[in-house]
Amino acid sequence: MKLPGIIFWLSFLTIASSSSCFAQQGVVSAGGEATGVGGSVQRSTGLTDFRYFFSQDGSVQYGIQQSYQLYNLNLFAEPATGGSVESEGKYSFGQQVSLSAVVNDGYEFINWSDQDNFFLSGETSFDYIMPSKEVTLTANFNNLDDEFPAYSTLSLTMNFDDMGTIHPAEGFYKLMPGQQITLTAVPIEGMVFVNWTDGDGNVISEDSTFVYTLVRGLNTLRANFRDPAAIPLNKYAVIVSFILAMGFIMIRIYKKT
Repeated sequence: MKLPGIIFWLSFLTIASSSSCFAQQGVVSAGGEATGVGGSVQRSTGLTDFRYFFSQDGSVQYGIQQSYQLYNLNLFAEPATGGSVESEGKYSFGQQVSLSAVVNDGYEFINWSDQDNFFLSGETSFDYIMPSKEVTLTANFNNLDDEFPAYSTLSLTMNFDDMGTIHPAEGFYKLMPGQQITLTAVPIEGMVFVNWTDGDGNVISEDSTFVYTLVRGLNTLRANFRDPAAIPLNKYAVIVSFILAMGFIMIRIYKKT
């Protein structure tokens, strides 16, 4: 028997012999608490549950068991001939899983997506944080022999690089038409986010975080920030116009005199 097991059973026997008969038990869910002997608190953080026993007088004595719930991580390649995927298995909530896609000859990697068709990563290998449910992830590939690529392109930019950041970062991303991606813009301290616009300057969203659905072809999106202390260009135009008008009036008055 391993040392942790010996310690466990010794603790169990010691507590059982020093208290009345334990008649019932309870389960505390993830994040819950149970009050132990002397008012000590036992918490089940990040675990599915831990069991605690209490004696006939109703006082909680101790928690003896913690268990991890494992969830299935299913991985697929689309199309299956495009490549292979690694790290499928069972994992606990919050566990970091290193996923990897291997590209076959004649294909190129597009991206990773989840079961809701959301973009996850444009890299063949990335670290995925396991949620508290079963998930299915897909590595998408493109056949290089096809006349037209299966994917479209998303171009992400900012109007001012020194006023904020965006996620994903500025650059070009391959996504399948209809695929969704969550975009987030974060202004630096003192700056404010204005909106997201497309390649024609049309406002797409005024929310700093929003979900964009890719359309076929080139998709250009720009995150716009501004300095609230700066005077807008249209206000400069008004001021300049006022000064010129006053100058013109003063010249006319001067000539008349």
